[in-house]
Amino acid sequence: MPEMITTQQIVDTPLGWLVLQGDREHLFRSNWVDEQDLTVGHGTQPAHWKILAAQQIGEYFNGKRSSFSLPIKPIGTNFQQLIWDKILHIPFGNTLDVKELAGIDQVTASMIAVAANPMALIIPCHRIALDASDGQSIASSNKIKDKLLLHEGANHAQQLRLF
Repeated sequence: MPEMITTQQIVDTPLGWLVLQGDREHLFRSNWVDEQDLTVGHGTQPAHWKILAAQQIGEYFNGKRSSFSLPIKPIGTNFQQLIWDKILHIPFGNTLDVKELAGIDQVTASMIAVAANPMALIIPCHRIALDASDGQSIASSNKIKDKLLLHEGANHAQQLRLF
């Protein structure tokens, strides 16, 4: 049975609005939204992670935090969970080539799992890069991802070629 979203937190960041959604115990998803797409008042149930998430996101953008320690429960397949767990372990300021997530024979599946990441910023998919020599791309460059990498100091050419 899918998890029921009962609460949300909207965090104003230097890069825009980040909407966090979950239940009383866990954060299930986070995504960037434009101001005109905000739904205020949805899911007003209390949750212990709301204040913690807003605080940690503020610390991240103030240069005082390089990873998050939140009760996350992203919803996805076993393979997606495996890929997202690997992404969680990429150090701040570094990137990882998509081929290194699950091996060369799983590149397409890995790219799909990264694209399905339900937790923008929290699971740092912006740290996944495509090899500059192969010309692959599954999406156009994302300005938020570019800015996150610049914030983290990951600014050399291969790291800026994202999907």
